[in-house]
Amino acid sequence: ASGLAHDRLVRALIAAHQPDRAYAAADEAAQAAPGTAPALNAEGRAAFRRGNLADAERLFRRAIAADPRYPDALVGLADIYAVVSKFRTARTLIDKAFELNPRDPETRRSHADEEEGGEHEAALRRALAALDPASGDAKALRAHISRDAALKGRRRRLLSPDQTARIRLARLTNGPKG
Repeated sequence: ASGLAHDRLVRALIAAHQPDRAYAAADEAAQAAPGTAPALNAEGRAAFRRGNLADAERLFRRAIAADPRYPDALVGLADIYAVVSKFRTARTLIDKAFELNPRDPETRRSHADEEEGGEHEAALRRALAALDPASGDAKALRAHISRDAALKGRRRRLLSPDQTARIRLARLTNGPKG
């Protein structure tokens, strides 16, 4: 009956690329602990994974209303804002989630991605220290740190210059009546 256990299960199943099982677990969470922040968050994660951003946002907001100090719902809502390019709002939500739960690996990685330069690498290394070294997440994070180190502080950039293009548009008709 624990909404938190169901939320963590949904999170793990999504990370393990088992969406159908994650959706079923989210449905179970809604039945086992209706209206609780963890259950609503589990449903929000499932909706986000399905690509239903409107439902995911609504569920994350309901989770925050149920418990304003539930950091996972803040991270979920931040993901929504990042997808729609509201990066400043996403960062504010990630910072608040990190403040509430600085030991959570997902929150640590999200917070580290908001940092710049040397602090970014240090934050990633702290996040890495909290993970099981043999896990896929740890391997991916080590690759991220190595990639950043190889860039030596340089920003990624386009190799070709930005150019204006002109495209001729043609009217498309729908059958003989247009």
